[in-house]
Amino acid sequence: MFTPIAGRTVLVTGGTKGIGKGIAGVFARAGANVVVNGHRDADAVAGVVQEITAGGGKAIGVMADVSVPDDVGRVVHEATDAFGSVDIAVSNVGVRRRQAFEDITIDDWHDSLAVNLHACFYLAHFTLPGMRERTITISSLSKTYSCTGWRIGWIIAPPAQTSPIRKVHDFLTVGAPAPLQTAAAVGFAFDREYYNQFTADYKVKRDFMSTVLREVGFEFAVPEGAYYIFADFSKLSDLDDVTFAKWMTQEIGVATVPGSSFYSNKEDGRQFTRFAFCKKQETLEHAAERLSRLRAALAV
Repeated sequence: MFTPIAGRTVLVTGGTKGIGKGIAGVFARAGANVVVNGHRDADAVAGVVQEITAGGGKAIGVMADVSVPDDVGRVVHEATDAFGSVDIAVSNVGVRRRQAFEDITIDDWHDSLAVNLHACFYLAHFTLPGMRERTITISSLSKTYSCTGWRIGWIIAPPAQTSPIRKVHDFLTVGAPAPLQTAAAVGFAFDREYYNQFTADYKVKRDFMSTVLREVGFEFAVPEGAYYIFADFSKLSDLDDVTFAKWMTQEIGVATVPGSSFYSNKEDGRQFTRFAFCKKQETLEHAAERLSRLRAALAV
């Protein structure tokens, strides 16, 4: 049967902020023992541990550079000493370069490989015994093949894990339409050029909308692997996210998704709204023209 989370030990690298911190919190609330890894900011590690323990959870922090094999071994050793084992490993650590390609040095390149690629291998290597039996890989066609409405995906896992998963799937969705599964097989046969062009097209759309939204006054981090922009509108309006999204639709003619939709604590998302740029270029240009009237409309 499927292994419950409560009482298991979860090691999260890059667990001090963003997704990593969120993952650590979710596992802690489910009753897991959490090992939070960070590299440069000991206070951030201590802060996450304090949040978890203050909420009644169990956690320790371990400072280490996971691009160094011996450091990864030490993290796993300290986790095992504290909780007896490492049952789940989440490799979330990563670095990104904001320079133009010509400004990236050889050392930068090797550092990126060490953190983003080698660290994953080291973590898997040191936690490998028994991990094959507890690894579930989940993915879907939705984003890569621009067919989110098809709802086709897959899970790869050992038999002991897929048995309950198949039961849930059978009672909830039964099965994806056969013609769509056939179409998915066609997509799997696409060559590299499809993926290269797909990425290039999205980059153009992303850069276009990023420029438009910045000029209007939204603040955001430029997405590196998504087709939407999660924008902070607090310097433009005091409205909450739901009211702002409705106002945008009615008065500006651009529909967005309220930020609180993506938070368990709705208040955390009240100053955000989400723009999708997976549209035809002409659609984005129409949106840009309408958004150019935003400041004037807000001033009324």
